[in-house]
Amino acid sequence: QTATMQGLLAMITIDPLLAFGQHLLTGLAFLTLFVVIFLQVTPSKEIALIRSGNGAAALGLAGAVTGFSIALSRAIEVSSSLSEAAIWAGIALVAQIGAQFIAQLIYPKLYSALDENNWAAAIVKAGTAIAIGLINAACMTP
Repeated sequence: QTATMQGLLAMITIDPLLAFGQHLLTGLAFLTLFVVIFLQVTPSKEIALIRSGNGAAALGLAGAVTGFSIALSRAIEVSSSLSEAAIWAGIALVAQIGAQFIAQLIYPKLYSALDENNWAAAIVKAGTAIAIGLINAACMTP
């Protein structure tokens, strides 16, 4: 068993683990940045609404985070380096935030409906954000 364990340890090199850690931290940093920017540019105060038990606001935010995460995961997947992943992640972030502004134009009463805990509005908002994330991800080609 010791020889087997030593063989397994010999197969594990530090380079893939370092690359994983770097990509994970970069991804988490971009996800955090997205959430911070998203919360600043939306007219609702999602965190306060969520803290008060507004499920529609929670679903809307979860959809935005999911949509960006789909695009972010693709950005990391198609990249051959950490810097390329960061560039694609930045493009994904701009596209997702831009899509939020477009959604506000298409659905002008969306955020007031979320403020009122309207679940139908939350489903539309979350679905739109996820759809944009999928399209955003599909457009990424190295």
